[in-house]
Amino acid sequence: ENEKILGKGMLDSVKNLFRLGFANPESQLFVDVTRFRPTPKEITDMIHKSGGKAFLAHAYQYAFNNTLNMITELRQECDLDGVEAFHSTFTLDQMMEIQEYAKKNNLYISGGSDYHGRTKPEINLKTGCNNLHISKNILEWKKED
Repeated sequence: ENEKILGKGMLDSVKNLFRLGFANPESQLFVDVTRFRPTPKEITDMIHKSGGKAFLAHAYQYAFNNTLNMITELRQECDLDGVEAFHSTFTLDQMMEIQEYAKKNNLYISGGSDYHGRTKPEINLKTGCNNLHISKNILEWKKED
């Protein structure tokens, strides 16, 4: 009976309940929260007002046809300071491509393993899921202010 409303696999985990239920427009449990989400401009403005730098994390995971065009369009909407150039799911070509994009567009670069603790047990702190190694030279990357 519950499976008719909830759907197959929805109760397997909180993540599935959210993804397959609350965040799925086809589900009876769907909750449209888009009106409560801040825009990218509002987010970057808050970060800057707090003295921080606004970075776009793991851009290649968003499944756009052209990731660099997506970043360019996002930058027209808000003031990004940098992009994540090193991530354990990126290919070497992707890492090189996004670093070149950052250099051409005067953006900082960052890197991360995407470690989230127990919620992502396949990802290790520091090395991610594919032996990620980020050189200390990343700290020497200069953005022209």
